[in-house]
Amino acid sequence: MREAGEKFVRTALAPEGVRTISFVEEQGATADSGNLELTRADIKSISVPEPTDEDATTTTETRHPLLKIVSAQFDQGYKWRFTDGDNIFTATMDDGDFVKRLDASEVVLSKIDALRCRIEQTQTLSGPKLKTDTRIVEVEEHISGARQLRLL
Repeated sequence: MREAGEKFVRTALAPEGVRTISFVEEQGATADSGNLELTRADIKSISVPEPTDEDATTTTETRHPLLKIVSAQFDQGYKWRFTDGDNIFTATMDDGDFVKRLDASEVVLSKIDALRCRIEQTQTLSGPKLKTDTRIVEVEEHISGARQLRLL
């Protein structure tokens, strides 16, 4: 109801030249019922308040799935893209040992490889917004895909 009220007031006061919105009682109303008049200054008071951190609901789950790499981002701060067979999602690569092994070329990745990982997914519900953050805590196993053998 509050969201609809905010949208109505913002829309009604948006056109140039409109300064107020008035709600007038029908004839025969009592003297103390009064009329309601809204201006642009009243938009803030009718706006839906932003949810606070105290209102947020958070849940964290740890899993050990097999993942295929869709795209790997080797620059720090960028997220990798993975698929679990059904969904494509992004995750931060927080396994420092695995990244060091990649940097030292001890591990070479290809698009047909899979990783068995320990991942941590944190979901936060704050008002109407649901956000999921995924991070790779540890790469438990690197599973190389089939390789073409040389015939001669």
